[in-house]
Amino acid sequence: MHSHASFVAGSNPASPDSSAATDTLDRVLHHARRLHRAARSASISAAMPVVRRIHAAGLFPELRVAGLYRARASLQRKHVLRMLAVEAGHASWEAYREALPGLAPEAVVPWHVAEHLSAGLNVWFSNEVEARAVLGDAVTLLKFGNQVVFDGAQAERITARVAA
Repeated sequence: MHSHASFVAGSNPASPDSSAATDTLDRVLHHARRLHRAARSASISAAMPVVRRIHAAGLFPELRVAGLYRARASLQRKHVLRMLAVEAGHASWEAYREALPGLAPEAVVPWHVAEHLSAGLNVWFSNEVEARAVLGDAVTLLKFGNQVVFDGAQAERITARVAA
C-alpha cells in the first residue's frame, strides 16, 4: 500500500505524524519485498548480498552461507523482516514494527538508501566512532549494520561550498 492510498480512498490521516509513521512502515515493507525477491533470485549477484545479511543476522545458525544460498527458495518475507529488525537493533520484527511509528523516516533510511545513494564514490567506515573522528558531528551518516557510509554526493556538495 502506498502512502497516498489513504488519499485515494478518501480517508484523511489522523495527523501528519500518523502519515509519517505509515510512510516509514511502508518504506520498510517495500524494502523487505525487494530484498525478498533478490534473495530468491536465480542471479547469484542479486541473491548473495541478502543471503549474507540473513546469515549475519543469525536467523539460521545451523546453516552456513552456502547452505542458506542453496535453500534460498524457502526464504520467506518474515525472514527478511526479522533480518531488518535485527540490523536495526531489535530482537524481533514485532518489536521493530512497534518502534517504527516513533522513528523518523531518516532513522530507517539505511535499508532503502542504497538505491538513492549517488552513483559516485561513497566513503565507508568500519563504525560510527571512526567516521565521526574523520568527519566530525556536522555530517549525516547512514548505518548499514555496524558499518557507516557517508554519501559521496553530500561530500561533493560540502567540497564545492568550501572551495567557493
